[in-house]
Formats: sequence, structure tokens, C-alpha cells
Amino acid sequence: MAEDKLDAVKEELTQTRFKTESNLLEQSYLSMLWSDYYQKANQPKEQLKHLYKVTGGVKTLYKDETFSPDIHLFNLQQRFVAEINTQQFASALDTFEGISNFETPQAKTLVESFEPYVKQIESLKTAETKIVYDGAVSNKGRWHHRLYKNGFALAEVQGELTKLDIRCNGHRVTYVPQENNHWKIPDTWGSCYLFIEGDEGATFKLVESNKA
Repeated sequence: MAEDKLDAVKEELTQTRFKTESNLLEQSYLSMLWSDYYQKANQPKEQLKHLYKVTGGVKTLYKDETFSPDIHLFNLQQRFVAEINTQQFASALDTFEGISNFETPQAKTLVESFEPYVKQIESLKTAETKIVYDGAVSNKGRWHHRLYKNGFALAEVQGELTKLDIRCNGHRVTYVPQENNHWKIPDTWGSCYLFIEGDEGATFKLVESNKA
């Protein structure tokens, strides 16, 4: 889509306001429109923010009346692609599982087309390949990320980082952030989220790797 048309769409979406009593359906469709805009604008991180609003938990079958199952499946398809494009690999595997729970022909076609990507993601978890993310502390003083590998380090820190908070299934530990220090997480801790606190605007590289 041409840039001028994208600007016009953004302006229209920005001006869209619902009454206080607007229902969930209206808000959800607005999130879908924003998702479509950011997809066309090639901004998958922003797209995901709106897709997460309308997809919720993805490991269970869809049992909500907000959207039809076909629309929910479409949203999951868009979510999986955006998660791949932003290297949110742990979340992408959950989304793929959600798609696999559908028994429609369309879902089975999606599963077949996505399986090669899933195999690459799964092999990446134990590979020596590093995964690098750009991090920036928000105006709320925090940045968060769902970890995929069992270890990570911080590099190219610009600004002040004050706290590193690792939250896993049944475990939580905090550290003082140190550049180029490697943190190793036991396999038994399961799925883990990383929260980094610091001064607004502080930037860094998060480098996920299984070895220092």
C-alpha cells in the first residue's frame, strides 16, 4: 500500500472513538484493523500488540463468541507470522499449537505450510546460533521478553539498567544487570520471562545463547 494511503488509514483509525458503553466486539474489530494497518506498514512488533488483544490464550480451542472460529484462525495465522518476523519463537510455538487444535481443512493446510518453520525453530533452541534482540526501556521503566534459549547476556548497553528479573514456572530470581555477563537458566525451570528495569530510553542488545 502506498505511503500516503497508509497515512490516511492511520489517521482514520486514530480518529476512531467509541462511546463508553461500546462493546467488546467493536473494540476487538478496531484492534484487528490496527493489526492490518501495521502488517501493511511492515511493523510486526506493533501488529502483535493488537493481535494479542484479540487472540488471548492460544493453546485451547476457541470458545468465544467475539469472532467466528474462521476469523480467530485468521488472527492466529497473522500472529504466527508476526512472531516469526520478530523472533518471538517461544510464543510462535504456542500459536502453532493453537492452530493445530482446529480440525478444519483450512487449519490443516496452515499446519502443513507452517511445519517447516516450526522444525527450524525447534532446532534453533539447542543450536549454537545466537539470537539477538534490540531492547529499549519504555516510559514505564521496563522492558520484557519471553526467553527461548536457556541462557542470555546483555551487550552494547547505553543508559542505566537497574534490575534484571527472571520469572519462570515456579521460580523467580533477580540480579543487578551486568554487561557481557552470561546468565544460565536450568532446563527444569520451564518457560521464562525476562524483565529489565532502568532509565527510560536506555537501550541494549539481548543475546540469547546456550553457552557463554
